[in-house]
Amino acid sequence: MYKFENKYRLRSAECDKFNQMRLRSLFNLFQDMADLHAEKFGFGYSFCLQNQMTWVGTGYHLVINRLPQRDEEFVLETWHAGSQLMTARRDFELKDLEGNVLVAAYSNWALIDLNKKRPVIVQKYLSDETLIKKKAIDAEFKKVVLPQELDNAVLLQVRKDDIDINQHVNNAVYPAWILDGLDDDFLNTHQLKELKIQFKTGALLENEVAIFSKIEDTSTYHLISSPTKEVEFALVEACWKIV
Repeated sequence: MYKFENKYRLRSAECDKFNQMRLRSLFNLFQDMADLHAEKFGFGYSFCLQNQMTWVGTGYHLVINRLPQRDEEFVLETWHAGSQLMTARRDFELKDLEGNVLVAAYSNWALIDLNKKRPVIVQKYLSDETLIKKKAIDAEFKKVVLPQELDNAVLLQVRKDDIDINQHVNNAVYPAWILDGLDDDFLNTHQLKELKIQFKTGALLENEVAIFSKIEDTSTYHLISSPTKEVEFALVEACWKIV
């Protein structure tokens, strides 16, 4: 009853230079489905607006078998897969029309009191009736651990289009930023197969952002932070396959 799905067709504007789904498009779709499903069982945008709260994603873990191609139709499913005291787990499966899983993912979310600027106990609001015990990925989220030494940073300025309704950089932007930390030779010969991202502090419009990266064989590590590393925005670990 509480598993939610929608059918989509990948539009050209959502594709990268390889004619497959952009990372940013994928994360935008995850957020849209999370919003629609939360609204359906009474804890979405309307609830948050009335109660001065907002849902904030704290981390994602993705396993990518392949990404949808231009004009391909696919189905995205999402469901409430568990909760701890201060966070809720939401899982996703993106499937082709034959039912093959193209992308499996799970995410953790915190419910923030906008007046107090702190998280609330999510278990007060989520019912066990909405819970589906199936896991898209049979693992719990672990903190991303980066190498001690990272390479020189690529510097970016936050753009107005990066800012969301909460007045900070939308979570869908950060995964796309890691591509700016990798050269074309690597990106042209490697396909992303797994991604873990841990969100720390929301970047603001006035922020300059640095992407510190490290390549170790087919794994890459990324710190997205202020140029001085004083403020960390996101930590990312990615695994790639050679194509």
